[in-house]
Amino acid sequence: MPSATSLTHGSGRTSAQRVAVTLAVLAVLFIGTRLPVPGLDPQALSGQQFDAWSGSGQRLSVLALGVMPWFNALIVGELVWLFIPAVRRWRSDNGAAYERSVMFLAVIFAAVQAYGVAVALDEFDGLVLLPGDGFVWPAAITLFAASMLAMLMANLITREGIGSGFWLVFLSQSLFGLPATATFLLAGVRTGAYSAGTLLVTPLVTIAAAVLAVALLRQRTVLGLKDHSAVVWPPLLGAVLAGWVLAFVSMRVVSADGTSTFVQAGHPVFEAIIAGLIVLVSWRYGALAGYASLGFKSGVLLAGIAVLPDLAFASLGLPPFISGSTLIIAVTVLFSFMQVWQTAEAADTGPGARGGPDTQSL
Repeated sequence: MPSATSLTHGSGRTSAQRVAVTLAVLAVLFIGTRLPVPGLDPQALSGQQFDAWSGSGQRLSVLALGVMPWFNALIVGELVWLFIPAVRRWRSDNGAAYERSVMFLAVIFAAVQAYGVAVALDEFDGLVLLPGDGFVWPAAITLFAASMLAMLMANLITREGIGSGFWLVFLSQSLFGLPATATFLLAGVRTGAYSAGTLLVTPLVTIAAAVLAVALLRQRTVLGLKDHSAVVWPPLLGAVLAGWVLAFVSMRVVSADGTSTFVQAGHPVFEAIIAGLIVLVSWRYGALAGYASLGFKSGVLLAGIAVLPDLAFASLGLPPFISGSTLIIAVTVLFSFMQVWQTAEAADTGPGARGGPDTQSL
């Protein structure tokens, strides 16, 4: 499948044109985060501080779903591929059919999620001008159509722009909220909620984690492993599987003072579960590719990168500036892009990829 490391050029576009296409698509998606779902009360949106950089604003925009339905479908596809041999054989022999199946599942997820979000908004007190079916169905159709547009835009980047369209769009959904987080942290320093020294932990931890991620990617490159999917998917699948564990198994932890609390996201026990699952999934990727030992070692490092920043922020009472998993995706996408760019420049061609829907590869 086409990916950020592919150098196939079907459109003959120059590098500048590919950059322009990529930036234009991301700009359109950014504008979509400024457009609220039709039927919401403007005054209520003002109270929610609705803007392009606000996390709450993005959740109330027409692009609230973005490419998440596609991501959810890929999660299902990766899990069955990892653990069901028959699916691996079928995918190996029928790659195009597998991709169509993933996209079909993504469309189903988009329809279900769009309706669910519309119903949730309708039930939020004071948010909708005219609650009821007159809001729910138009809102659901709008959210579904916007999600389909985001998927098409991602494919457009893959075909006519630079790199992996899916991962760029998926990553942009998280990065659009970083300025709001930075503003919140700086406001906390001014009001005395956070000290300047404590706040310095944020860039230091982020940079340290990024350096470790780059070191892992360079090691893989030296070993001739240029498809970095096995770096991105373990943290994502680990977090998803850990969430499923908590959804079906209620766990309580007794602290030193005798109080009992439920394990939830951000709790050290939960983060330990994520870390263990990341190691397991990374080992599985390595075993299937013939390098189980490297997969295990990579999993240990990935677990540290994904979990330790979150634990550090939580212990200091700071909101995570960027999650460990998102940081791994960002570093991997940038690293893969630089590989493409350097190879393309050496071949006197423009970087980018052209082909069908981009999914797992980086």
